[in-house]
Amino acid sequence: YPSKEGVFKFNSLFYDGISLIISFMELTMTKHSLILSGLLCTFLTACSTPMTSANTPASLAGDWQLYEANQTTLSHPKALLKFDAQQQRFHAYAGCNRLFGGYQQQDYTLKIAAVASTLMMCEPQAMENDRHVIRALESSVQYRIQGQQLELLNQQGQVVLKARR
Repeated sequence: YPSKEGVFKFNSLFYDGISLIISFMELTMTKHSLILSGLLCTFLTACSTPMTSANTPASLAGDWQLYEANQTTLSHPKALLKFDAQQQRFHAYAGCNRLFGGYQQQDYTLKIAAVASTLMMCEPQAMENDRHVIRALESSVQYRIQGQQLELLNQQGQVVLKARR
């Protein structure tokens, strides 16, 4: 058996060694934790999405793929509706002409100014799609967004236009 004096020296050296290791780790951890804290903060800020309350309407801003207007399926694969919130302008394409105009959004209400259009001649079906989208946009007074689905509604609450992100 080791003597009490040998055990004491061993314990003393052991605790001194542990203390030295802990001090080194604290110093190293402080530098690394500052770096990690900074990276974590940057990551969380970059990846966060703004929180909205249940009463805050989802934004119309961005690109929407049009697929139905006035209960008519739009067959063009590039049919598009884009809302620019900063400029309060919209742009649309249903297969023939470029459609555009201004809009105002407040809560879930929507006011679309008169829809302007280029005046190209296209196939009858493409021009009919344009007319459906123009009528739908001009009659829209309200909107709702559920997930990735946008619906524009008229004064009677009927869905007049459908699009998805």
